[in-house]
Parts: sequence; structure tokens; C-alpha cells
Amino acid sequence: IVMSAQGAVYKIGSGLLGQVAKVMDKALLSMRKGEECLVTCQPGYAISANDEKFAGKVARISLTLEEIYEVHDTSLGILDAQVLRKKIREGTGESKLHDTAKVQIRILGTTANAEKVTCSSRDLEFSAGDGEVCDALEGSVIGLRQGDEIVLRVMDAAACRDERLGLLPGIEPPIMLHFEVVSVEKVKEKWDLSNEERLERARKRKADASELFKKGRVRLACSHYEAVASLFSRLDNFREEEQQKEAEELRRVANLNRAACLLKLGDLQNVKELCGKVLKEDPLQPKALFRRAKAHVSLGEYSAALEDLQRLQDVEPSNAECQRLMKEAKLLQKKQDQQSSRTFSRMCAVLGSMPERTDRKEDNLVTAPDLDQEYAKLAAKTGVPVERLKPSAEAPRAQPVPETGEAPAASA
Repeated sequence: IVMSAQGAVYKIGSGLLGQVAKVMDKALLSMRKGEECLVTCQPGYAISANDEKFAGKVARISLTLEEIYEVHDTSLGILDAQVLRKKIREGTGESKLHDTAKVQIRILGTTANAEKVTCSSRDLEFSAGDGEVCDALEGSVIGLRQGDEIVLRVMDAAACRDERLGLLPGIEPPIMLHFEVVSVEKVKEKWDLSNEERLERARKRKADASELFKKGRVRLACSHYEAVASLFSRLDNFREEEQQKEAEELRRVANLNRAACLLKLGDLQNVKELCGKVLKEDPLQPKALFRRAKAHVSLGEYSAALEDLQRLQDVEPSNAECQRLMKEAKLLQKKQDQQSSRTFSRMCAVLGSMPERTDRKEDNLVTAPDLDQEYAKLAAKTGVPVERLKPSAEAPRAQPVPETGEAPAASA
């Protein structure tokens, strides 16, 4: 027996067990919960041929699939694996938790850097999305049912900043939060909302997001702006012109403000995409031009940034922020051009100092043949005199046809 473990947690595709991992991945993907299997591997497949002790031996792997856990990235704003949610027990509730619904959870335990922080359980009751609890919980409770048991793995300590969790400032990640869902309030899902209800929810979440952004909770604010824009993915559902205009404006503001959040979070490609959507509807929108220009500068795309900033300057000539960013972009563009010029000069210098080729062959050159020599070779081969092989010095000229249309007389 090389190794054995009971109740071990293994992530498919992690490759943590080296060459054995590819065998386990194939086996586990074909198994169901509660199944057992025995995998026999030929020498060199599961164990490396360089292994001094077990090389050349048949390997047998016995597996029992006790439980299957789904792990989801529930990080707010951008999915960067700062908060991962693993469901270790399926609940029995019928309704899933949606935004604005009230929920009660029971914290079963908390650890920070493998050290227990809280052991006693405590109940928390809050409305999802209102910012009453930390970002780790706000993002993770959405979509859960009553009875679900969850373990969160949090790599950003700021996402767990909540006095009710008993976590003091300065705690070291990873932070593990273990909780279960006690009760879930049933509310309408967004596709069940009427047009007026969509507008009402969007107004509320827009106001909430603005306050959260001011408090520094950029991730939750970003999530709210995304939710607002998703309420109005299709505007043709709004029959009344006034409602349609308000929905369009709410979507535009949500995309603009989400771009501002993503600038802080460093998701620059999505900043460009969101600003592009706004500029498609309003080509001279100042905030969209400025935020996209900032993203271009951060990505080193100075020509594109200067193009946006020039358009912004035409719209708002006295915009001080635009002038500062344009000055910075021009300076960075100049440095980039100088660097490119030096690189090109070095390339030319290297190419100019290369030795001349010595492997050229003269027979690769195309030259005209000597006709006299070719005729002599052909005459010697066929026995035909050279004079007969050569074409006549001057070919007979065609006689002009008389105007009367008569054919010329044939020569004897």
C-alpha cells in the first residue's frame, strides 16, 4: 500500500497527486455517489517510470465516492475566487433566495488561517442585498434554499469584515465560514416583476449602490449596478414611452457606475466594454469617454486613450481631469515610442552585423543556355545536320491580299 485516506477531499483537475491524478479524474467523472471502483493501471501509467521503488509495477487504485460537492465562485463584482462556496448538505426548502428577500442563517463555526475563531453558533437575520452583513455572506446566500449547509473559503479578509461574526481586524486568510440556512422569504424573481416593479426595484438598488460605493463597499455596489442593468436587457417590453425612457436612463447610469466600480477592481476589459455600450447610444457621453480612456491608459493603449480624450475635450474643453490624463497619456506614449525606436535600432544593428552567407550555390542561379552547344548536342544525338535543326535566318513574309479579294498566286 503506497497511500490511503478516508474522507479525503479531492478536487477534479487539481493535479495535486501528480501522475495518479489523471487516473482519478477519469474514474471519478464516470462514478455516482456511493459507488466503489478498482482501477488497474499498466506500468508507467499511474506511477512514473523514474520512480525507483515502484517503477515497472502494476498499480491498483481503489476508490469510493462518498460525496459530491459543487464549488461556486461567489465573489462580488468580479469572479476572482476571493470567495468560494461549497455546499456540503442539500436543503429541503422549495424556494430559492433572491435579491431583497429576508433570510435567517446560523453560523456554525469560523476559522482563520486554520485557527478556530468562534465555536458557538449564532443566528443572523438580514435582507439580501441591503448591505447589513459582510460581502462574503451577501454574495453567497443568493440562490440558497432552507436547510442548505455551506462552507465558505474567503481569501480577502475585508470581505468578512462583520462584528457579528466575531472576526477582529488583522485576521489572516484563508477564512472558513460554516453556516446553514434556517429560513428563506419567498419574493418575486426578476422575470416575474411587472414593468413598474422593475423600475421601483432599480431605483432602490441604484440608491443603495450609491451609498455602498461611498462607504467603500465597491464590490457590493458593483453587483447592484449589474443587477439594475440586467432588469432592462430588453426595453421593447415597456409599452409606455415614459417608462421606456426611464428604463433606458437607469440602464445607462448602471453601466456607467459599474464601469467606475470595475476601474477600482482592475477589470479593465469590462470597463471598455461597458463604456462602449453607453457610447453606442450616446457617442459623446463624457463619463464614458473618460472612464474608457483611463482603462486604455492602464492597459498601455495610449493612442486609443488620446482619441477618447480628444473627443472629450471637444465636448468639455475646461475638463481639468481630462487635461491631466491627456498630458499623462502623451508622456507615456512618447516613452513607449522611444522604447520602440531603441528596440528597432537594436534589431537593425543585430541584422547588420550578421556574417555573409557562404552556402550559396552557383547552380541555383538562372542563366541563358548556349544555343550553338545545344544544337551540336542534339545533332550528335539524332544524326541530323545542325543547319537543318536551326530555324531559317528569315522566315518568308506573308504576301498582302489584293484589294480585289483575289488570292495571291502560289509559287512553284
